[in-house]
Amino acid sequence: NPSASITASDFIYGSFSVLEYANTTNQSMGNEINRNNGSVSTINKMKVNIGTTGALSNNFKNPKVKDLEFVSGKINLGTSGIMTVINGGSVTGYDASKYIVAVSPSALKIENVGTTAVTFPIGASITSYTPVTITNAGVVDIFSANISTTVPAGLLDPTKAANKTWNINETVAGGSNVVMSIQYNASGDMGAAFDYVATTGEIGHHNGTIWDKKYVASITGTGPYIMTATGIDAFSPFIVGNGSSVLPISLLSFFAKNNNASNLISWETAIEQNVRHFIVEKSDNSKDWSALEVVRPNPLKRYEMKDNAPFSTTYYRLKNVDNDGREQMSKIVSVQRQTGKFNISSISPNPTLGDLNINFENNASSDVKIQVLDIFGKIIFTQNISSEKGLNRAEVNTSNLVAGSYFLIMNNGVTNLIQRFVKQ
Repeated sequence: NPSASITASDFIYGSFSVLEYANTTNQSMGNEINRNNGSVSTINKMKVNIGTTGALSNNFKNPKVKDLEFVSGKINLGTSGIMTVINGGSVTGYDASKYIVAVSPSALKIENVGTTAVTFPIGASITSYTPVTITNAGVVDIFSANISTTVPAGLLDPTKAANKTWNINETVAGGSNVVMSIQYNASGDMGAAFDYVATTGEIGHHNGTIWDKKYVASITGTGPYIMTATGIDAFSPFIVGNGSSVLPISLLSFFAKNNNASNLISWETAIEQNVRHFIVEKSDNSKDWSALEVVRPNPLKRYEMKDNAPFSTTYYRLKNVDNDGREQMSKIVSVQRQTGKFNISSISPNPTLGDLNINFENNASSDVKIQVLDIFGKIIFTQNISSEKGLNRAEVNTSNLVAGSYFLIMNNGVTNLIQRFVKQ
């Protein structure tokens, strides 16, 4: 039972030394943790034996131990304490009444985690035990673990996920290949719609900006429960949930810009799980929307398409539809057409069977001559129309043309525009 009157110099830990905290009530780590003018001493073995209701406070001493044994009671690392189990060490005797309270940024750190399963016996409070077990088939590394009682925004359905995150970090980024098991309780840890009967769930990963990965996980236990996922190679923080609580898609970017006579829409995703398709929608007022194109997922997760008939100001949004029929909508982006040019916005349909619809922009009110030429440059017919400054629409009847390729030429008295089309 260490006394606060003991000085640091009174303790020199040998290779067989044991530091035991034996009491029946709360206790604080004191000078016994430090020696040599305040430097942290590595303790061969620390034994916690302070009664079933006792808690050992870290008091900012940041102990390093080889072996940590729980007999009774808990360790509370406080607001910023770090406890390190050094290479070759172990943590034993832990259970739901004997563990380490490690709320971020406090943490339990264990060195040289490899192919042997290592449990981090941590909890968010003296009444909430939610440990993590990891097995690392990749490069051996030092891992740390703690719990945050807040959850980053962006979950698809927070009511089906945990109300906390588990922060697991590797010291050297990259090279790890982890099987992770996260334990949670039958009450108090999950949202109201979480399915405790389910046998599968998901462990989601947040990269500091977005929820960027989702791992399918198995669920075992009847309370407490354990959710296990494999192939984890990116770390901190993680959340557990089910029923697609984590986003089926994380959108990295969604842009639209002018591209000559058309608008170019592009987007990129981080993850796509359970995604059926994307729908690009457009509007001229950001209220009334119509589908522009349906796009299927691709392995590269990068997409680009053109809108060949934009409005003077066109609004776009991206709708993700998953295989369960649920929809997720992106932010709205807008593009304003560049004015002052004579250009063809679109001709449609192309190929055509009859009428060819032409959307064009003129930089002034004027007569416009429309000509159709065959591939040898012979003029098939000429049509004159009047146009206003800005956006205009014209119609050319091609029903008398034989099947083949043709050129459409438009002239406003100053500029020639040429567009190729096909008659079927």
